[in-house]
Amino acid sequence: MVVDTKVADKLTERMIHTANSEVEAKQAKTRQLRQNPFTTYRDPETGRWMVIKAAA
Repeated sequence: MVVDTKVADKLTERMIHTANSEVEAKQAKTRQLRQNPFTTYRDPETGRWMVIKAAA
């Protein structure tokens, strides 16, 4: 059986990419989300939305 090296290289790249994506997906599932440091509210006088960074 004759295999084109370019095709074999592409398949290898795709397999590595797929394996890396699966590892990253597993890691993402175990990571916790960070708290949002911002609070939003609507100013009753102007009607504009305000964004404030919470004090640490």
